[in-house]
Amino acid sequence: MMPHGKVLLLGASGTVQGRLGRWFNPTLTDVCNEFDELLKKRRWLEAIGDFDTIHHVIRFGQNDEPEIEFGRISKKYSELPTASLRSMSGLHEVYLDRQELRNYLQAEVLRSLQIIGERFSLSWP
Repeated sequence: MMPHGKVLLLGASGTVQGRLGRWFNPTLTDVCNEFDELLKKRRWLEAIGDFDTIHHVIRFGQNDEPEIEFGRISKKYSELPTASLRSMSGLHEVYLDRQELRNYLQAEVLRSLQIIGERFSLSWP
């Protein structure tokens, strides 16, 4: 495991012009920490020997995409890079309300983890 000790790292980027909002970074950090603790507690990744960490980036663009992208597993960092695409307009519907933003981000992380779980035959905790 990397020195950060995390099994889940979350990031975000925009592929179109738009604001992420004042609450975005602290809320994403909170959501990341919540899911990281849950995944550690349930030992979700221990069944897989290829990687210790999922590094997921939520990209905000024109449209929502139902699937997520899987990158090559980094042997050096023991990390699986993944990315999902959500619409910037969808984010703008919730980004001014911290609780709605939290719900939106939690739903996206959960959706992505379920897809990852299906791909690697992991049952959701």
